[in-house]
Amino acid sequence: MMMALVVDGDRRRRQVLGELLTGADVSDVGATNVALEYLTKRAYQLAVIGDPDDAVDGLPLAVAVEARGLRVPVVLVASGDATRLRARGRGCASVLEVISYDRAADQLPSILQHLPDWQPRAKRRRGRPPRVWLTDARGRPYRLAPSREPAVGFQVMYQESEGRLWRRLTDGQGWPLLMPLTATRSDFEQQVGRRPGTYQLLPVSSAGVLSGNPPEMIVLGDAGRTDQRDVT
Repeated sequence: MMMALVVDGDRRRRQVLGELLTGADVSDVGATNVALEYLTKRAYQLAVIGDPDDAVDGLPLAVAVEARGLRVPVVLVASGDATRLRARGRGCASVLEVISYDRAADQLPSILQHLPDWQPRAKRRRGRPPRVWLTDARGRPYRLAPSREPAVGFQVMYQESEGRLWRRLTDGQGWPLLMPLTATRSDFEQQVGRRPGTYQLLPVSSAGVLSGNPPEMIVLGDAGRTDQRDVT
């Protein structure tokens, strides 16, 4: 699957642009320095960068991508008319295309079709949508973001009922319970003994430090059924 990075200081714009990259594994960030770190550490096949913005200046970021020898095609998304930005971007080899945000819904899917790593998303069969084990705040499949302190597992926080104190679950030796990053739904239920309540999985590094955003909370019902709920 093609990996794409969306960079824009406006969260809503990042969400809209990310949803247009159908069939890609999308990450998003809101600041130039963070974006450059992401692009350096992971092999993205496309970067979609908003310009101009309070936290992101798209063309200088595209120039930095080229200067570091990163072979990442960049699509610059102008807030208004793209004409001036398109003229400025002609000298940057990493700039694949310059479009306006107002026309992104029409132009981004067309750009994707011309990228060698892009694969259209398979059509789903009609009927009940597939259940996802862990999701992020947008309801998408949860993925760990790159971090200087890579996560090695999930620690588990537990709340028996609303209003009760949260506590960190431990293993048989009294150490914080550490679930593998690849744990399945059944693995989780077995680890926590199917106790009803609300759970929060925390991705932690080898030093036990939080590493990246956690997935949505998990609610385990009386019948041992797991669900996730939005908490904003």
